[in-house]
Amino acid sequence: MTASGVTIKTGGTFTVQSGNFSVDTDGNVRVTGTINAGADSVIGGWTLGSNNLHSGSGSSYVALDSSSSGTYAIWAGDSSASSAPFRVHRDGTVDLTKLNTVNESGTASQVNLGNYPLWK
Repeated sequence: MTASGVTIKTGGTFTVQSGNFSVDTDGNVRVTGTINAGADSVIGGWTLGSNNLHSGSGSSYVALDSSSSGTYAIWAGDSSASSAPFRVHRDGTVDLTKLNTVNESGTASQVNLGNYPLWK
């Protein structure tokens, strides 16, 4: 044990376990319960807000927002939800600026809205 932490080495075997938390010899971490992280904490490149999760910048930006305020719950392509080319409203309405569909051979296929084709 040192001032900077604890190191345990015993013949290549390392296991830490306490209640609902364990780390096995392969580095797998298991947690049962709630993981709390402060606002603006980053895990795997995703920033945790108080009611949202987001990552990326510019056209690579993606966000999920679980708060009850604001128009959009999900958006991608811009950090501003109202400017993003893909947005999902809280009521399930979807706004998008482009829609491409392709079949297995990679060619465009017809898109229908109900029984009405949008294009062929």
